[in-house]
Amino acid sequence: KMIKSMQRKLHKANIAVGQTDKSKLFFFIDAQAYEEKIRNYMIKTNAYQEITSGICPLGNDLHLVILLLDHLHEREEITDEQYKQMYPNLKTLELAHIYFNLKVHKPEISVRPIVASINAPARLISSFLDQLCTPIYNYVTKDITFINSIDLIRKLNEYQQKGYLTSTRLFVIFDG
Repeated sequence: KMIKSMQRKLHKANIAVGQTDKSKLFFFIDAQAYEEKIRNYMIKTNAYQEITSGICPLGNDLHLVILLLDHLHEREEITDEQYKQMYPNLKTLELAHIYFNLKVHKPEISVRPIVASINAPARLISSFLDQLCTPIYNYVTKDITFINSIDLIRKLNEYQQKGYLTSTRLFVIFDG
């Protein structure tokens, strides 16, 4: 009863509730301010497209994935087993969708997009390619990839011993 009452009050006050980015905390924010942050992010990145036509592209996405798999299979560029491994599960199929978490740990509170695509038509192709390419990538980048803090210290020591650690050396990090 208490939860239902809180939900009604929050809805009535136009308050959005969600989980913060990188923590188990929840946020409460004015729904319009939250939607504005999302809209600004989508405009700024131009990486996502909102479906406003009312026409769901899931059928078309599925059709294109099956066409690709059939084409590769007919040309014997993938095996029967690979074909089955990448073929979409029609019982659990759903359109990939996006939601946003607040990045409250940043000075200017922004949003982080989370794409939920676990049941999207191309998901199994993505998994297959990941399994195929990750070992190759890891092998090629093993000398410049740090797995944890201890690994970083070891690699920096090696770097210094080889004479690469100079005052003009630049290091680049990426934090999503």
